[in-house]
Formats: sequence, structure tokens, C-alpha cells
Amino acid sequence: MESFCEKAQMGEMKLKLEEVTKENERLHAELKESLEKQLEALLADEGTVRALQEELRLAKQEKDQAVERWPTLSQEHDRLQQQYQEHLTETHVLMAERKKQ
Repeated sequence: MESFCEKAQMGEMKLKLEEVTKENERLHAELKESLEKQLEALLADEGTVRALQEELRLAKQEKDQAVERWPTLSQEHDRLQQQYQEHLTETHVLMAERKKQ
């Protein structure tokens, strides 16, 4: 037969066990919420990283295309510059001939 002290101790232990269980559940909920927020942030970061990687890929592709086109554009610039100089020379010659007349 249990004595009064034993029943009191059992009651006390039961209350402490309930407190510990509630505290454990609260801590579990807090940890779960914290981990879910971290996971959301991580997923958002991964999305940002993917977007930045795509921007970088497109920028590199654009740079490569510009480098590829540079020789042709440079030649075209030189050709137009030469054509402009020839036109200026012809204009000066024509103006000089008109002054003579």
C-alpha cells in the first residue's frame, strides 16, 4: 500500500513530467518554425542564385557576341572613315575648281 508521501511524490513527478512534456512541445514548435523560416530563406536564396547565374550566362553570351562582331564592325568603321575622307577630299577639289572659274 502506497503511503501519503509516495502518492505526493508521484503526483509531483507527474506534474513535472507534464511541465517537461509541455516545454518539449513548445521547444519543438519553436525549432520547427525556425527551421521552416531558414528553409524558406534558403529556397529564396537559391532562386536568387539561379537568377544571378542566368544573368551572368546571358551577359557572357552578349560579351562573346560583341567580341565576335568586333573585327567586322572595326573594318566597317575603317571603310566608312576612308569613304568620308575621300568625300571630303573630293569636296575640297570641287570647291577649289569652282574658285578658279
